[in-house]
Amino acid sequence: MPAEQSSLFRQKALDHISTPEQLDTMLQVLPRRNWIPLLVVGLGCLGFGIWCVFGQIPVNVSSNGIMVHPGRIVPLQSHSHGQLMHLNFEIGDSVEKGQVLAEIYQPTLTEQFNVDKELLRELRIRVATVEPLRKFTLASEKQFIQAKRNWYQQRIEDNGELATARQAESQRYLENQSNQLKEHKSDLKTLGKFLEKKLSDFEALTQQKIFAAYDQELTDTRQQLLSNKIALSELSLKQQEIEFQRLKFLSEHQERLDGIEELQKQIEELDVQVARLDQAELTSETNTKLELVEAEGRLQRLEQDLAHQSQIVSPHSGKILELTVVTGQILTPGQQIGSIESNSSPDGLVAVAYFPMKDGKKIKSGMQTRITPTTIKRERYGSIIGEITSVSSVPRSTDSIAAIVGNRELAMSFGTAGSMIEIRSRLTTDDQNPSGYNWSSGSGPDIKITSGMTLTLDATIEYRKPITFLLPFLRELGGY
Repeated sequence: MPAEQSSLFRQKALDHISTPEQLDTMLQVLPRRNWIPLLVVGLGCLGFGIWCVFGQIPVNVSSNGIMVHPGRIVPLQSHSHGQLMHLNFEIGDSVEKGQVLAEIYQPTLTEQFNVDKELLRELRIRVATVEPLRKFTLASEKQFIQAKRNWYQQRIEDNGELATARQAESQRYLENQSNQLKEHKSDLKTLGKFLEKKLSDFEALTQQKIFAAYDQELTDTRQQLLSNKIALSELSLKQQEIEFQRLKFLSEHQERLDGIEELQKQIEELDVQVARLDQAELTSETNTKLELVEAEGRLQRLEQDLAHQSQIVSPHSGKILELTVVTGQILTPGQQIGSIESNSSPDGLVAVAYFPMKDGKKIKSGMQTRITPTTIKRERYGSIIGEITSVSSVPRSTDSIAAIVGNRELAMSFGTAGSMIEIRSRLTTDDQNPSGYNWSSGSGPDIKITSGMTLTLDATIEYRKPITFLLPFLRELGGY
C-alpha cells in the first residue's frame, strides 16, 4: 500500500520539494516571452483612452429628398370656381407657354359677355344711324344761322353807308343854311346901320324945321328900320331852327348807329349760337365716343375675365409632371390641378430634402453634405459632395412641399406635414467626371443626374468626443 502511494508522484518532484535550499527561489508566473502581447494590449487601452478624450466622431443626420431646379416646378392652379369641362393634356406631355390646358364652365360670365356684346352691337348700329342725321340737322341749323348772319352783315354795311351819306348831306345842308343866314344877317345889319343913320339925319332936319316935307319919309324910314330889326329877329329864329335841325340830324345819325350796333349784337348772338352748336356737337361726339369706348372696354374686360376664369393656361414651356383632377370635377379658386416642370429656369440642379424638426434645426448653411441618388450604390460610387445653401425658418406644409417637388403623394411621403424643415444643398461640380459632379469616391457613375431623382441627403451636424457617448453627463459640464 505504501508502495502504491509513493508511486503517485515523480521522484524528481519529491526531491525538489523536499530540498530545503530551494524554498527561497522566485516563482515565474508568466514567461518572459508572453509580456509582449500584454504590453500591446496595454498600449491599445491607453490609445483608446486618449482617443476617447481627444478624438472626434462625426454626428450625421439623414433624410430623403429629390433633385429639382429652383423655381422650375410650377403648380397649375384654377383661378375661379366652376366645373372642369375639358383637359387638354396628360402626364408627360410637353406644352408651350400660353397653351390652354383646361377649360372651366362659367355660365354667368358667358351670359354677361353675350349681353354686353349685343349691347355694343346695338350701340354701333344706333351711332351709324343717328350720327349722320344729327350731323345733317346740325349743318342745316348752322347754314340757316349763317344766312341770317350774312343778311345782318349786309344791313350793317347798307345802314353804315346810308348813315355816312345822310350825315354828309345834312352837314352840307346845314352849312349852306348857316352861310345864307350869315349873309342875310350881314345885309340886314348893313341896311339897319344905313337906316339908323338915315333916321338920325331926318330927325335932325325935322328938329330944325328945315325939311318939314320929309316927315313922311321919316316915318317910312322908321318903319323900314323896325322891319329890319324884325327881320334880324327872324334870322335868329331861323338860326335856332338850323341848330335844332342839326340836333335832329345828329339824333337820326345816332339812331342809325344804334341800329347798326343792334345788328352787330344780333350777329354776335348768332356767333354764340354757332359756338353752342359746335360745343354741343363736340360734346355729343365725345359722349358717343366715350360710350363706345366704355362699352368696348367693358366687353374687353369681360372677355379677359372670361378667358382668365374659363381657361387654365400654361405659365411656362415645359413638361407636365402631375395631374390631380378629372373632367367634370368642381374646382375652387387656387385649387391645384397639376404641376409642370419649366424649361426656362437657368439655375442648376439643387438637392432638396426634408428633415424632422429636431434634426433640421441643427443644420446650418455652409455645412457639407453627401447626396446619394437612390438609384446609385453608395458602397461602390460614394456620394455627391454638396453644401447647404438654405434652411427654412419654419416647417413646410404639404402644399408647399408639393409645389417644390411637383407631386402631392411624394410630398406626403417625405414626412408629417407641418413638422418638416426644408434643406437645400448645392451640388459641387466637376467637369472631368462623367456625371459632371464631384463624388466622394472616384469619378462616380456614368449616368446623368436629372430633376426628379429621389435621393438620400446626409449632413454632419457636429463632432463629438467619444467619451461623451460613454459618459453623456460630461457634455453638460462643458468642454466636451
